Amino acid sequence: AAMVPLSPGPVYDIAWEPNKDNFCVVYGFMPSKATVFSSPKLNVVFEVDKISKNQCLFSPGNTGLLALCGFGNLGGIVEVFKTETKTKIVEFRSENTTHFEWAADGKHFLASTVTPRLRTDNRVDLLTVTGKRQWRLETDCLWEALFQPRPDLAKEAVKISEDEIKVAQMETKQRQTAEKSRKFIPPHLRRKMEAESGKTNTSDLKSLQNKSKNLKKKLGQIKGLKADKESG
Repeated sequence: AAMVPLSPGPVYDIAWEPNKDNFCVVYGFMPSKATVFSSPKLNVVFEVDKISKNQCLFSPGNTGLLALCGFGNLGGIVEVFKTETKTKIVEFRSENTTHFEWAADGKHFLASTVTPRLRTDNRVDLLTVTGKRQWRLETDCLWEALFQPRPDLAKEAVKISEDEIKVAQMETKQRQTAEKSRKFIPPHLRRKMEAESGKTNTSDLKSLQNKSKNLKKKLGQIKGLKADKESG
């Protein structure tokens, strides 16, 4: 046993790396940090600061990847690192996810929204390690979703080419740039804009209703004139 040196704040998650003496801790006041320690000397293997995450998951077997996730009120952002080179492969978003796990091959994720944690928009997504959705199942009520255990698939190191990593990193930068360029609207202004939009929609609806009434009135008058003419 040993005392792990951590900065002040809560500990959100801890995970051991399969087949190695390393473990990851996500801790600290938000924005949190993640540190990978080696056991038993507790040397720092690598760490990531100011990440706003509350979950860490090592990929199975010898596949050698680490996912740092921010679920709940943290927006569902997932960052994936290659543990050998300590490099970030990709960052993507999986919103409203209540359960997240690696596939045994270390190249896919299962992300689901389940009851009773969230009773609306229940679904299951199959994602690649770079965050691309390959399949989705939507349902009114989902209690649980899990991969079938396949430990034989985790014996080999994960096979992600350098080209795949470069493309994923480029897409990550593009997403981050797009998100930064979005203008932040304070909540009180957002509510005001929504209220004004609602007023505009109501005004447009009333205008259409009035036009419809006038048109019906004119059609009635035309029918009356025709009837008078036919009766002589």
